[in-house]
Amino acid sequence: MEAPYPKRRPAPATAGALPPGWPALAKAAGLVAEQPLVLALSGGADSCYLLQLLAESEPRPRVRVVHVAHALRGAESEDDALFCAARCAALNLEFERVDAPLDPHANALEERARV
Repeated sequence: MEAPYPKRRPAPATAGALPPGWPALAKAAGLVAEQPLVLALSGGADSCYLLQLLAESEPRPRVRVVHVAHALRGAESEDDALFCAARCAALNLEFERVDAPLDPHANALEERARV
């Protein structure tokens, strides 16, 4: 009797391979890999991955990392900012924190956060 689900296909040859580094990513985005850049670091997985990619890049571009602290989640927001600062210090990257608190009860909160 055959299983009610398809057999698992073998993983492609590229499975487990490291993704392209910053030079390839920059080229795909239409950027010059060697140019200085500013990275907006939220502390989430996506921006932390990009931070690590830039830090490990050879040659390493000049990177200025900025974390905008909106203070929307109280102590958790502060923890995010501290995490970002510590991560940048560990990677020897320039870090700037911008405090831009928003009223969490204001109308159109997301719209104001994008300004």
